[in-house]
Amino acid sequence: RFLISNMAKLIGYFLRPFYNIWEHPMAVQSLCRFLLLCANLSGFYRLASALEHQTFGAGAFMLIISACQFHLPFYSSRMLPNSFALALVTHAYADWIKGRIQHSTRFIKRSAAFLVIATAIFRCDILILLFTVGCMWLFITRELSIIQALKVGIQAGIGAIFV
Repeated sequence: RFLISNMAKLIGYFLRPFYNIWEHPMAVQSLCRFLLLCANLSGFYRLASALEHQTFGAGAFMLIISACQFHLPFYSSRMLPNSFALALVTHAYADWIKGRIQHSTRFIKRSAAFLVIATAIFRCDILILLFTVGCMWLFITRELSIIQALKVGIQAGIGAIFV
């Protein structure tokens, strides 16, 4: 929540010569919710494009199914921990799929960092997802070594603590 509010403060400082946003609390809340919605939409777009590169039509089908669910578009702009975690997890899945397609550990590391940050800041139950995906990366597909996984996890965990 602090990251989104700091981004809103930055935008408010740029708008200050034209419009003093701080006199209108509803405008600040709307701006913060709009930024969160943009983060969630960006995650869904990246995930859909990664799926589209893997299988033709899969990305469009995923977007249609996601848009048809009532609660997902409704909660995408709500200032709840689930909404923040959703943005990070969809970006993590997009990087994971992109890393599998391009055979690049850079995307896998970034995916792991997104999951660690989402676990440390917003939702501790993402730890179950991180554990199962991490075991797959380490032991089944061997996309990460234990040293790489520890390095990414420690760096992302320390970064999450300072946020």
